[in-house]
Amino acid sequence: MAVHLEEKEGVYIIKDVDIDVREMALQFQVMVMGINPGGGDYKPDKAQYPFYLQLVFDSAPDGISLKKRFSLWFKSLWSGKIKSRQNILYVFGNRMPKESIVNPYPGGAIISIGDDRDVSRLISVSRDIGNDYLLAFGKEMKVNLTKVVIGFEGGGKRNASFPVSVSRFLLKSPA
Repeated sequence: MAVHLEEKEGVYIIKDVDIDVREMALQFQVMVMGINPGGGDYKPDKAQYPFYLQLVFDSAPDGISLKKRFSLWFKSLWSGKIKSRQNILYVFGNRMPKESIVNPYPGGAIISIGDDRDVSRLISVSRDIGNDYLLAFGKEMKVNLTKVVIGFEGGGKRNASFPVSVSRFLLKSPA
């Protein structure tokens, strides 16, 4: 799959699933031909990631009120990134060092899979979902994966478009 986006364009694909991924690996390859200058990789509402992959789980974030959960759901409508459920967002960013993990909002984690040093290179990503969940939330995974979101966001400035390609996406059980 290859995508070419213009200024501030975005597209995302959502796949509904119901899978126990505790013992599964996430594998894919991605090539990003440019990064979005500026913006805060640590703030998903403001950041524009040329590529992101989000895993959404069947559990609401711990310790937040119904009002806050509704607010996160409403924000999800505008951004394409689902925040009202526990989720891990794998991103190709420009300011967050590769392999960094941050928790910018309740129940959400961002893991950097690429940075400015990886531009124009095909990178292979292989992640242990159960381990990423443990690192992100500090507890063992007891929930199923309910959605996979693949998103692409164009440059934040005029004439800052660039192609992104993704291949060999799979969820794989350990051998």
